[in-house]
Amino acid sequence: MAKGMEMVDINDGCLGRGKATDKEKTQNERLSDDDLIELLKNKLPTLRTSAARILGERKCIASVPFLCSSLLTEKALYPRLAVCEALAAIGEPVLPDLVTLIGMVGNNRHESLPERGFYKKSYPLPRDLAVRTIIRIGPVALPFLEDVLQNGERNGRLEAIDGIGHIAFYFKQYPSEPALLAAYPQTETDPVMRWKIIRAFQSFPSNQVREILIAIIRDGQIPAHRWEAVRSLGQLRMNIPDDLIQQAGMDENSEVRNIAQRFL
Repeated sequence: MAKGMEMVDINDGCLGRGKATDKEKTQNERLSDDDLIELLKNKLPTLRTSAARILGERKCIASVPFLCSSLLTEKALYPRLAVCEALAAIGEPVLPDLVTLIGMVGNNRHESLPERGFYKKSYPLPRDLAVRTIIRIGPVALPFLEDVLQNGERNGRLEAIDGIGHIAFYFKQYPSEPALLAAYPQTETDPVMRWKIIRAFQSFPSNQVREILIAIIRDGQIPAHRWEAVRSLGQLRMNIPDDLIQQAGMDENSEVRNIAQRFL
């Protein structure tokens, strides 16, 4: 064991989940980058947490492949959070490695259409941990997410849409709109992917997006698509025809009506 590391009781509450103390972090700050990278594989989760935090503070580019590997395999709460923090802190250099993990980290992704709408006016936080980390890096990540959307496997494409929408919403930058518009017609037989694109459209205040959303509200056959279109159109704060507001407010689906009351 490298000098400065202390043993902890892995069965002790937060320590078992890997919550490192400031004292432990201070002790491990004397370690080299190579020693810290090795600690990412240590059996003690507190040491894995401490190592990831320090590597992030150092913006250690050499650690990126190892941090990405840890993100894929780490089960303990605090080390996983520390790895995400470290990758976000290192920033743009992590993107080529991190985007390869989109759709592969965790099992909390949308597998089917939701039964209820989203009533907050914020953009929903992506469920995929890789994307949740990428959005913190900001607009520089958009070309990487677009590449996943255009060329990736389905699971990755689904999560990349969330990342594109989230970044555009909060940074007010819209270069990914053409990629979403090109992908939308290809989702006719994939209702979940189409629903995600409709949700992402709330971030793009263009007339073309507005017309697509209006058409979904008027003629869409899937309630989740209609209520998501209602929400996105309301979020855009663009001109909404009075008869469309009336139609959404009288929709046969109660969730569409409720979302219309909240957002239109």
